[in-house]
This record gives sequence, C-alpha cells and structure tokens, in this order.
Amino acid sequence: MTLLLPRAYWCRREGPGAPVSGTAVAPAAAVDWMRESVRAVTPQLDREAFELAWAWLGNHRERELAACVLRSGRPYRHSVRAGCGTWFWSVHPVRVLPSLENETDPFCVHWRTL
Repeated sequence: MTLLLPRAYWCRREGPGAPVSGTAVAPAAAVDWMRESVRAVTPQLDREAFELAWAWLGNHRERELAACVLRSGRPYRHSVRAGCGTWFWSVHPVRVLPSLENETDPFCVHWRTL
C-alpha cells in the first residue's frame, strides 16, 4: 500500500492592497473561490476593467476550462488591469498534509491510498 498525499488547490489574489490566499479541496471549489474574489474587487475597477471582469465572470465555458486545467495538474491564472493597478489571481495544484482535526468537515483534506 502506498500513501499518496492528497491534492488541494492553493488560491491566491495579488494586487492593490494585501494579498489574499486560501486552499480548496476540489478544482471547482478553487475556481469558485477565484470567481468570488474577482467579483469582490469589481467595485474598485474602472469601467473598462469592470466590463472585462464581468465578461470573464459570465463566461461559463472559461469556468469549465479552468477546472479542467486544474484537474490535469496545471496551474490556472487570471488577471485584470485597472487604473489602480493590476490584479492577479492564481490557483496551483499542491499536495498537502492531511488534517485529522475534523473528519466530518468537507473542506478537510484526508489521506488516500493507492
């Protein structure tokens, strides 16, 4: 039996202000985190950047593509350039040490065996 560290997805937003990061346990959850983070900064964007951000948010095909890229083990990135600076979002597949603290928590990563 071989123990394999579980995969998680490290999510990060950089731009004007302090960076924000977190982890997700599934590609779709990581993409949802990224989308919510983009949505959260839209009030700070100028008109052109706002329109580009909302076009990306409305592109459901891009959402599926992002999840597919992450499932394949590759990172996914998105950026929005605005008058106040450029915002960068990235999600990287990573291997993590599992947590034994709360086995009923759906966001808690557990060991898998091969």
